[in-house]
Amino acid sequence: MSHCGSKEVIVVGGVGCNVRLQEMIQAMVEERGGKMGGIDERYAIDNGAMIAYAGALEFKSNKQETTLE
Repeated sequence: MSHCGSKEVIVVGGVGCNVRLQEMIQAMVEERGGKMGGIDERYAIDNGAMIAYAGALEFKSNKQETTLE
């Protein structure tokens, strides 16, 4: 949050299943007046769907012309 000026954090990947880490991040976010989100535990592992979705978001936000080929 401090490095990119964001008020939101989403916990994903294998670490997203770590309840203690989620508690620590939630405390940090609350101290900074932000929001924390998570993902359904079924998808909180390192997987192709998560990586593809992150890539799709990056592609969608990219202002340059890029093809998916």
